[in-house]
Amino acid sequence: ARISLNQLSSHPVDESANRVWQLELPVLHNGAVHTLKLRIEEDHAHRKDDPAEAEKSWRVSLSMQLPSLGKVQVSLLLQGKTMEIGLSAERKEVRALLDMNHASIQAAVAAEGIDVKMLSTAPLPSQPDAQPGDTASAGLSLKA
Repeated sequence: ARISLNQLSSHPVDESANRVWQLELPVLHNGAVHTLKLRIEEDHAHRKDDPAEAEKSWRVSLSMQLPSLGKVQVSLLLQGKTMEIGLSAERKEVRALLDMNHASIQAAVAAEGIDVKMLSTAPLPSQPDAQPGDTASAGLSLKA
């Protein structure tokens, strides 16, 4: 299993640049190893212009493909104590399951003191088929 972390880009020289962490984590599910792709980045695009009112804003993306679920993606945008959650799945039945659990997801996040501003479920956007070993489509760099 491989774990990839791009540490050099997490400490930008320019303070206006986004900090980005990208990882691939091995996950054991039903006796098989699968990869969870995780990307965490500081999001300057959603910051307020007034530095006194500026709150840290972070964007987190998770992606995983399991035989029983197909490809599933989660996108989170955290601004202070407010969060937007986007759930995507390639299979219709998985999207229906995610939809049915919106209330429990929202309650779990609220229990941590975070207000859910938006929670949505959508089909995955169409993407050209990636070739085996093609990490560029996943937005991950394996270069050190």
